[in-house]
Amino acid sequence: MSDPFHNMEPFFAFMETFHRQPGAQRSFPDLPGLIVEARAAVTAAKQKPIVVTSAGQVFRLAVDLAGGGFYVANWVIPLAVKIAREVGLRPVEVDLRTLVENMRDNTLDPRFFAKAASNHEPLVVVEYPLLVPPQVIIDGNHRAALRVLKRQFKALGYVLPPDLHLQAMAGEVFRVLYKIHHNFTEVARFMAGETDAVKLLPY
Repeated sequence: MSDPFHNMEPFFAFMETFHRQPGAQRSFPDLPGLIVEARAAVTAAKQKPIVVTSAGQVFRLAVDLAGGGFYVANWVIPLAVKIAREVGLRPVEVDLRTLVENMRDNTLDPRFFAKAASNHEPLVVVEYPLLVPPQVIIDGNHRAALRVLKRQFKALGYVLPPDLHLQAMAGEVFRVLYKIHHNFTEVARFMAGETDAVKLLPY
């Protein structure tokens, strides 16, 4: 049975042959060992509980990977807001023209536009340097879409860096999948000669 949260094997197969890809300049020490470690981390993380909330309280993002793989990131929206407030994050002005590029059609439901029009809470945005553009709205997509339709391209939002928004994910498996994507992106950059400093996140 397929896993609804990820299919990492095509991505791992792509990474195993990355040294033969155009633009690759060098190999990475013990890449097979890194893949084994990543597989083990996913297996262990899947044994841990996933937060179950009412509808509308979780934001789901499907991330496509090289080689045909994918994984899902899930955030618990009230937890993200709670963390932002507890650490003293202040809402800052965000550019909606960039943010709407990561807005998926399935995140917008016409039934919610009326309620969104009267909601003046800050958006909740996560920094996601693995994507282009590197930010995603996890709460407030309808509010953002309404503003863009009115040609109002600025809004206030909490912007959570990775070390904070990982805490707001709905389970350890989602945190591990993000870290795998990050780590192998670092490895690919090293193999392409773009960096000599590989910063791997621990699982």
